[in-house]
Parts: sequence; structure tokens; C-alpha cells
Amino acid sequence: MATITVTKISRVNPATNSSHDTTNSLVLPLTFFDLRWVKFHPTERVIFYKLDKDNSSRESFHSLILPKLELSLSAVLRHYLPLAGRLRWDPQDTKPHILVLPNDSVKLIVAESDADFSIISGKGLRPETEIRSLVPEFPVACDSPSVLALQVTLFPNQGFCIGVAAHHSVMDGKTVVRFIKSWAHLCNHETMSLPESLTPFLDRTVINVPASLDAKILEILLYFSEEKDDVRSLKLPPMEKISPEVVRITLELTPENIEKLRERAKKESTRSQLHLSMFVVANAYLWTWLVKTRGGEVDRPVRFMYAADFRNRLDQPVPETYFGNRWAAMDTKRGVEIISDSVKGIASNNIEALCELYVDGTKRVKPGTQSGSVAGSNRFGLYTADFGWGKPVNSEIVSIDRNEAFSMSERRDGPGGVEIGLCLKKCEMDFPLADSSRENPYILPLTFFDLRWLNFMPNEQVIFYKLHDSSHDSFYSVILPRLEQSLSLVLGYYLPLAGHLTWNAQDPKPCIVVLPNDTVSLIAGEISDADFSSVSGKGLRPANEIRPLVPELPVSGDSPSLLALQVTLFPNQGFSIGIVSHHVFVDAITALMFIKSWAHICKHGATTLPEDITPVLDRTAINVPTGLEERMSELVPHLSQDKDNARTLKLPPTKEVSAEVYRLKLDLTLENVEKLKERAKNESKRSHLELHLSTYVVVNAYIWTCLVKARVGDVERPVAYEYAPDFRNRLGPSVRGTYSGACVFPICCLGYKAKHFLGEDGFINAVEIISDSVKRLGSQGIEVFFDMYADKTKNIEKGTDIWAASGSNRFSIYGSDFGWGRPVNSEVVSYDQSQIFCMSEMRDGTAGVEIGLCLKKDEMDILVSLFKNGLENNE
Repeated sequence: MATITVTKISRVNPATNSSHDTTNSLVLPLTFFDLRWVKFHPTERVIFYKLDKDNSSRESFHSLILPKLELSLSAVLRHYLPLAGRLRWDPQDTKPHILVLPNDSVKLIVAESDADFSIISGKGLRPETEIRSLVPEFPVACDSPSVLALQVTLFPNQGFCIGVAAHHSVMDGKTVVRFIKSWAHLCNHETMSLPESLTPFLDRTVINVPASLDAKILEILLYFSEEKDDVRSLKLPPMEKISPEVVRITLELTPENIEKLRERAKKESTRSQLHLSMFVVANAYLWTWLVKTRGGEVDRPVRFMYAADFRNRLDQPVPETYFGNRWAAMDTKRGVEIISDSVKGIASNNIEALCELYVDGTKRVKPGTQSGSVAGSNRFGLYTADFGWGKPVNSEIVSIDRNEAFSMSERRDGPGGVEIGLCLKKCEMDFPLADSSRENPYILPLTFFDLRWLNFMPNEQVIFYKLHDSSHDSFYSVILPRLEQSLSLVLGYYLPLAGHLTWNAQDPKPCIVVLPNDTVSLIAGEISDADFSSVSGKGLRPANEIRPLVPELPVSGDSPSLLALQVTLFPNQGFSIGIVSHHVFVDAITALMFIKSWAHICKHGATTLPEDITPVLDRTAINVPTGLEERMSELVPHLSQDKDNARTLKLPPTKEVSAEVYRLKLDLTLENVEKLKERAKNESKRSHLELHLSTYVVVNAYIWTCLVKARVGDVERPVAYEYAPDFRNRLGPSVRGTYSGACVFPICCLGYKAKHFLGEDGFINAVEIISDSVKRLGSQGIEVFFDMYADKTKNIEKGTDIWAASGSNRFSIYGSDFGWGRPVNSEVVSYDQSQIFCMSEMRDGTAGVEIGLCLKKDEMDILVSLFKNGLENNE
């Protein structure tokens, strides 16, 4: 839990160096629109600003930033003079008013927080108690409450935030935002005057509504007052303590999301005359989700409220810069059609009719009614409020945590769409948003490509991160919570990973099932006696040192999970993330995309993903010839270790790794790769135009040759090479690159003897074999490769020494920065279970290749010697 330390409390007076200033009191009557909010909780908002290195120190903040904020606050209060006052309700008056005395001021609290600014100011899951501590509290016992209180909180060497608490009867959301923008303008431009668009209009006579409406709205105040016996009391309702279970998140609806919701409404509604504005569809979507999230009796009454701006809806329009409230509360009971009708009704009903509807509806609210509301708007433009140190990184309406409300604002990054702020208990904050699959099981069928990997060993990977601050306190208070919160978010996009495989008796093939309460296992542990630099290094080390860093995949009976995770701390050194995933859903591309998606959300505090790492789950994208899937299902038993149970989903057991087996990473620089390509051109009897001399081909050919030579044995022994190319761009039509699922198929090069690779021409033979295979990928369909694979699987010569290649030099695993820097290393752990070597890009970004290997120590020694000598002889 972050600590807030108050360093200063001051009173800021409105500037008095203007001919418009007066020593007399200012009395500003409340209007019909203000009165509804007299007994309402204050409007609370916090705005976050990131600072550069030169401005974020304590010294810079207190000597430069804070004085500018205080000076400009004094200047802006001259324009917004009512904010320095108090509410009063004198016995002789029929309604309250704002009173500003000559020496009145605004309370400004200055504080400091030790929280991680990137988390608090982010948009991911955060404890609400930490956000609430950033806004000042209004005294609740006072019968003449202040109008405004402010708090500026420094996050040393990171940024600062401004917390605003404003009495709702004095300012609506639009006025609050205009005040903040006005303050920012004066601070940024170091001026005392405001442009016309920001100058508040204080004249109350422009509010032209029948006088009888004041009495009606005052009558309804009893329904909101804590003191039923004193209708004239101005005491604010007590502030309930926020439960530590309550968390906050900011979600985004992009213009594309809005358009899809709009199209859905058009298709599913039986009505043609709907008002399908962004406001209508976004609010209908969110309110529907909140009702579903709450659960409970399906016949319970529900109520949704929003506040419509009436500046341009009265007989005599009110200036846009009018200071005060211009609301009309509207009730709805369900979805798009109701909100659409309500919004359309504003234009056809006058204010008297709308007031009557509201008063009557309030009196008839039944006990147990689920009431919700929306605060804010996507048209306020708060992200333009630059005080001189850049635009805000985030803004939150804090007061939505007091009731079942959500907030709406424009998106900070990118035109159109909206940001949605939510506060719920952690258990209620489920993802994906309003997905009906979370009410019932989510079922994802397996495809032709998935079925090949049904009984294959899981993918196991570990990624290492070095830390500058790797203490226990920092890890458990900052790093682990951020990893957990971002994991929860990313699983909303990769929902199948929370599920398990099942094969019902009546179904011809298995499927992935995600039940409403399914979760992903996340183990947190630490290793106190290991040398992080050694374990995370790339040198020769025992393979069994890394295996404890990955968890086991949970299996319930014959129904395996799809994902398990382990975060391991190396105190005062760094940490690792161990990932085990079922190959049936996670091929290498999907695995990498998941890791990069998780890292993106964690680092940026985001809730949405860029398009290039947003997974596509649509199984209809996989288009293979008719009957091929059935033939794959028939082949599955031949691939299983349990030959007697064709429908088993059991995974092969993890073999104990011998102490003789060692792990090593070898580097092939870009220069090495180019020289291997030149060697292939020079030594092959074929024209280089006939060869496919990609980095992938020459590197795999070189490593395969070294491996065959390193394994001493009969030169007549059969050897083979296997790889699993991606078929996303090889189907017709092609599949999007972000398709999430298995979309690779094994290609096996068989029929060779070890002697083919033992001589001087061994490398060239390997190049030609792999080149021919890769070239066939562009000219033959998946059915041809299936036939070849099925035939070889059933007729493979006993004792064949098969080496398989995995990975690619194009995956960019080293770009997976969770917020603490790039990985120092990444290892595919599962190749200690079989004869697999792994390829990845080099960490230094020089376009070279890293090769990961697991071999017995004596074989590794031979291979390293062959590897180096081959490159030296190639000079």
C-alpha cells in the first residue's frame, strides 16, 4: 500500500489586482439545475502528469512547479470567484446560495506519494483506495460546506497529479473541466487573462425555467438527505470507507468497437427509428454489462441515470461557458432502445415535463433497485489541459466509487471512441467485457492444425529479466501486482488460455472449454541461493537448473489445462517468467504474441492492444480441403503414446533430465550467416538461383550437420530433419497473422544416412535438402504435406535419428518489455525432452541468430568444436 505524506496545507486567495475585484461579498443564488445536487457527494477527479527527469525532482517541484501552480490558481480564482466561497441557506431564504466573503480562499493540500506513478496513472487494474487518497476530503459535518478543495501530489522523479473535489451543486462536469483547462491555460502561458472560450459566465438570470420547479426539486431532496428531519441541512452525506476489494480500471471503446455495436443494434432491434449515437450505444453496452456482472434475481428492478446538458435545450439558449449546473436526470430501464428513446425524448419534452418524470420516478423507486449512472462525457476535452509540462497521461473521475456508476471521457490517444472508467470488486471485474460466454461455457472447436498437437508435449519457456531494484519489498508490492493485474487483462483477449481440453463422448473431436469461473494458475516463488547471471546466461550450464523455473501444466483427470505460469524472484538480482502452454492452442507465434501482449499491457498500464498483437480467435478462418480434418483425427492415435485409447487427452510425461545433459546458446552473427550463404553458392553444384538461401535455411542446415557429426555412431544410421512452418499465409484464403491457435504443420525430411552429412559436402547436402523442402511450401497445398507426413509417420524406419528445429529469427522475443527493461535471455525449456534445437534473433539487434541446444556434455563439447571450426574454416 502506497504512503501519502502531506507536506503543506495552504489557503489560496483569488488574485485582487483587477478593476473588477471588490471588497464586498458575492452572493450567487442556486438555480433549478443546481438544487438537485445540494445533498449529493462532491465531484472528485484526479489528473496525472508525467514529468521529465529535469522537472521531477523534489527540488524542482517545490521551487518551480508548485509556485507556478499556486500563482496561476490565485489568478484563475479571480475569474471563478464562486469557487472560493461556501454554500449557505439562511432561514429567511427559500433556497440555498453561494456566498463569497472578501477573505475567502481555497484549500490546497500538497502531498507526496511513494507509489509507482506508472501503475497509479495507468489504465490497468489498480486498488481504488490508492486513487482515492489523491483527492482531498470535504468536511461532512459542516452546515456551510466549501465549494472547492484541491490536492497536488508529487511522485518524486516520476510525475504529479492534481486532485479536485468540487461541490456538485456549484459545478457540473463540464464546468469542472473548464475550470481545470482555465487554470492550465494561465499556468502554461503565465498570463492573468482567459480567452473567451474559457471565461466563465456567472449571470444566473439566463436560467429561465418556471419558478414552481424550484419547489418541486427541493421537495425531492428529502429522498437524498441523511437528515430526514431537517430538509434545510446542507451537510454532505458521510463518506463510506472504500473496501480494499474495490479496484479501478479504464477500458477503451475504439471507433471500430462503437461502429460494431451500432451495427449490432441495427441488426438485432426490430425498430428502425433508433438514435444510435456513440453516447447511446456505449452507455447501453456498459450498463448491460454492469447488470450482468452484478448477477442476482433476474426480476429485480434496475435503473440507469444520465445527466443531459441543457445549455442549448431551453427556450433561450445559455452560453456554453455558463458557470454552474445545466443537467436534467433521465431514467432508463434497459439497453439501446430505452436509452435511444430517452435521448430522443429530451428534444420533444420541455423541462417541466422532464422534471415531472424525474420526480415521479424517484418517488417510485422500489427497495432493492439496482441503480447506475454515467459521469462525464467524451466531448469535454480534458486531455488538452497542459499546465506547461505536457498533456495529462490519464484522468479519472474518482467519485464513481461511491455508487454504481461508470465514467466516460474522450480517448487520450487516437481520435474518436471513448474511455470508460469502472470501479468494482475484484471478483466482479471480469473479462472480456460483457462477453456472454462468461455466463455459459465458452467453447472453441479444434481445427485441422490443432489436432496434430493434441498429444504433443507442452511448450515450455522461461524469460529472464534483470532488475535495478529487486528487493523483496519492491517485487511483492510493485512488480508482482502489476504482473497479476496485466495478466487478468490480457486473458480477456486470450480467453481460451483460461480453459481446458475436453472430449465429450458424443463429439467426433475434442474442443476447448472455458467455464465461467475458470482461471490460470500463477505460481510466485523465489530462489535465494542461485546466481541469476549464471542461470540467465547463455553459457554452458546443467539443463536441470532451468527446469524448476517452469510450472507443470495442471491436468484434471483426462482434461488438461492450456496454460500455467510461474514468476520466480532472484532476490536483489532479477526475476523470470516461466510459461507452459498446451501446443494444441499455442504454437510459437501465438506464444510470442501472448507474451508481447501481456508485456504491452503491463508496461503501458493499457487495457487495449495494438492491432498487430490483438489475437483473432475465429476458427472459420482455417480453410482446408474437405475431409482433411477427419483424416487428421484418424492419424492422431498413431501419434499418441497411449495407442489403446484413441480419445485420450493425456500428455506425455515429463522425463527427468539427466545431470549429464547441458544447455548452451551459440551465436551466429550476421557476418557468419552471410559467409555460410556464400559458401553454399560456391560449393553447391546447383545454380544459386535454384536454391532458397534464406537465413533460416543456411542456419538450420549448418546446425543439423554439426549435430549429426557430433553424435558418434554408425555412419549408415538413418537421420532426419523436421521443422514446422507457419501456414497462416499459405492457405487459401490466407489467415491473418494475429490468428491465435496452432497453425503450423510438421514437415519431415527423411530417407538419409548419417554419412550424407559427415564429409566436406555435408553442409551443402543439408542446404539443398532443406532448401528444396522450403521451396515446395510455395507450390503445394496442405493436403500434399499431410499425405507426405502421414505416410512417413506410419512408415518411418526404426531407430531414425530425428533432429527438429523450432523457433525463428523473426519472432522478436527480446522486445517483450514488461516495464523493467528487455529480457536478458529467453530459453525454450522443453527441448531438453527431445532432440530439438531452437532458433531466435540475437538480443543485440544485429540481425544475427541465437541457437539453443541441449546435449550430453561429451556431445556438446564435440558440437561446439565443430561449430567453431566450421566457421573459422569458412573465413
